[in-house]
Amino acid sequence: MKPSTILLLAVCAGLSAFLLGRWNAREQNGSAEPRALPSSPPRRMAGAIETSVRPESLAHCERVSAEKAALLDSRARMRLLADGALVYHSANQVAVLCGVISALTKEEIREALGILCGIQERGNYQTQQVWDSLWKQWGRVDPMVCLADFAAGADARSRADARNVMIGWLETDSAAALAWAKEPRQAPLEAAAAAQAIASHAHGDLKQLQFAILALPADGLTATECLQDYFDLASLAGEDQTAANTYDNLPAALRPAA
Repeated sequence: MKPSTILLLAVCAGLSAFLLGRWNAREQNGSAEPRALPSSPPRRMAGAIETSVRPESLAHCERVSAEKAALLDSRARMRLLADGALVYHSANQVAVLCGVISALTKEEIREALGILCGIQERGNYQTQQVWDSLWKQWGRVDPMVCLADFAAGADARSRADARNVMIGWLETDSAAALAWAKEPRQAPLEAAAAAQAIASHAHGDLKQLQFAILALPADGLTATECLQDYFDLASLAGEDQTAANTYDNLPAALRPAA
């Protein structure tokens, strides 16, 4: 082998040994280039993302049943109610609140109303399903007090709210609810609740509902409310059943109110 070839091979071998030695030194000192890892946000960015996630933005919220809520003490129920009312997502709100509301006692119901109203006044609104649940529960545990409040001039309450109170009352004591409904009512929301009881007792029978209305004072608010139910029910009897036809078929005594 020629001397020049031997010299070239020696230089190459020396250079390779030198580079290999430097690489090993860098590995030992931890200064080698890091291996490629799956892409992920830097630690600072990840922390910012975590702190910006609010509980109400989660897609799922554990449902709280009435049975589970009933096992809690009163203070725990109120805390859970307040926490649930702060949830923004409506489905999650319903999942937490409706079960808690269904476990409220007569002594807790007004406090619960104050909590929900206070949170709503600060801008976090509860869904209609939550309010319907509250009125029904109040009807179950203390209906006469609730309806007396409505009669006293609760401006934010509606006919539907009063009817939901009656639905709850009918679940627990239908005889007492119907007896109350047959007494003359002077307040519109009380009359709406009474009509709910009378219409429910008719079980969808137009003739039975008509007889029940005839037994009421013709010029009373309850008769007028019941006639709205009567017209609604009659409209379902067939496509050709118009309001005019329904009116024509009413007894003369009911036509002025109709």
